Order: sequence, then structure tokens, then C-alpha cells
Amino acid sequence: MVTFNSSAMKPLRFIARLTRQPRKPKPAQVLLQWEKNGRAHVTVQSHAASQAKLLLAVTEDGLTTDVGGGENGGRTLRHAAVVRQLRELGSTDKNTFDTSV
Repeated sequence: MVTFNSSAMKPLRFIARLTRQPRKPKPAQVLLQWEKNGRAHVTVQSHAASQAKLLLAVTEDGLTTDVGGGENGGRTLRHAAVVRQLRELGSTDKNTFDTSV
């Protein structure tokens, strides 16, 4: 996480400071594989000391909205990663999670 105000910095100094941020291990590794029956197999290995809750978000890209009024009236807004479904899959047990959905 970047904890400084970038609006007061020149762009090159900002990039240099970003590259110096401490490297932390990712909190989890997630593997998603399609099974022959059309289901998705989800495997998670967590490095966290505590139990983690797993959520699955199904998204859709390429959506648009034609705006009829207001400050964006007459424009077409383009949307990316619109969440169509959000499901709780479960929680890690001993830093692992494995299921098919």
C-alpha cells in the first residue's frame, strides 16, 4: 500500500518512490481451473495467520449506458468488471481452501 500523497510529487519522483516500497509476500495464492463438467475448481493457499473468508465475484465487461440527462446527458458510459454475482464460498481451514463451483 502506498502511504504518501502523490499529488504534491513530480511524476518521476513518484515512480521512484513506488519502486522502493517494501516487497511483502502476497497474502494468498489462488488457483482457478475449469473442470470437464463445466465447473470451476478453486484452490487457495493462504499465508495469513488468521482464517480468511473466500468470495467469488462473477463480472461482465463491455457494458454501456446511454445517459439521457444530467451532466453526462447525451453520452454513452462504458463499464468494465460489472459484478453480476457475488458468492461466499467459505473460509480457509489451516491456511487452505479447496472446492468446486
